Amino acid sequence: MENTFTERMQALEERELCSPIGELNAEEYSELLSLYLLTNDPMNAKLLWGRIPTSTKGSSMELKALWEVGKATLQSDQASIYRLVNTFQWSDCIRSNLIKYKEMTCKKYLSLVSYAYTVIEVNKLALLLGLTDIETIELVKRKDWEVSDDQVFVKPKPISGENKPPVDNKEHLARLTRYILFLET
Repeated sequence: MENTFTERMQALEERELCSPIGELNAEEYSELLSLYLLTNDPMNAKLLWGRIPTSTKGSSMELKALWEVGKATLQSDQASIYRLVNTFQWSDCIRSNLIKYKEMTCKKYLSLVSYAYTVIEVNKLALLLGLTDIETIELVKRKDWEVSDDQVFVKPKPISGENKPPVDNKEHLARLTRYILFLET
C-alpha cells in the first residue's frame, strides 16, 4: 500500500517539475501535501508549502487547512492534528489520506506508549490517540492492558508482534550526519 502512495507522490512531483510553469493546481498540491503527511515526511511537506505560489495558497481553503495539519505534525501537537482532521470538510481523496494518516498516528503513539510508560493517565493517553476517555479504555482493554478500578490509569504492555529493533549506533550516526548535511546545504 505504501508503494502506491510513494508512486503517486513521485508522479505528482514529476508533474510539478515537468509543468511549463513549474506549478500544480491547488487540488494536486493538496494531494501531494497529504501524501507527505501520510508517508511520515513532514519536512518535505514544509518545503512543499514554501514553494506553493501565494495565489494558490490563498485560493484554496482545503490547502490552508491541510497545512494547519502539517504544522501541528511538525510541532507534535497530537490534539490539534486530530481536531483539525475531524473538523474540516475534506475532498474525497484528501479525506481518505487523512483518515489513514490519523489511524497511522494513533497506532504510532499507542506503540510508543506501550514501550515508554509503565503507567499513564487515561485522559493523557486519550489526547495522544485522538479518542475519548471511554474509547481509549475500550481500546486498551482489547490490547489486554490493565485499567485501574477507578478507570483513571492504564498500565501498558508491550504490543505483541512488534519487536523493538536494536539501535545500530554507526547507522544512526550516519543518518544523523546526512540529515544535518542536508539542512546545512
